[in-house]
Amino acid sequence: DYSSKNEELTKKVKTGAQLKAQNLQVFAVTSKGKVKDGGKYRAKKVDQLKLAFTLPSNAITEKENKEIMVRIMDSDGAVISDSATGSSVFNFDGKEMAYTTKGTVAYTNNDQNVEMLYARGTAYRSGNYTVELYSEGFKIGNGAFEVK
Repeated sequence: DYSSKNEELTKKVKTGAQLKAQNLQVFAVTSKGKVKDGGKYRAKKVDQLKLAFTLPSNAITEKENKEIMVRIMDSDGAVISDSATGSSVFNFDGKEMAYTTKGTVAYTNNDQNVEMLYARGTAYRSGNYTVELYSEGFKIGNGAFEVK
């Protein structure tokens, strides 16, 4: 009985300690390094994507390096992935899911701002794209952008 209670409490603490990504914004970076915002971009102007978000403080989350997986999905729901640019798979809710890129963030527990860059080798097709962020077995945030 104690072991089941302990397991239940451990699960609650882990859920409470999960990261949250707030205010996820997706910016387009041109080949000349100019950052465009607005959420709607021309395909030929998108050389890289810059993801900017905030990790709010959480009293029970440990200050340590956190690995964040980024999934970028096109309007058909297909995950943009290319093993040459660091794409792979991870486990989420018992399923293997592909991710576009990942990064490691030194979590400081002080409402820190995080920026991640993703450079795709090919041009983006026009359509609506969805961005999802995952860390430590949880979906921590999502956002969207459009390519014309």
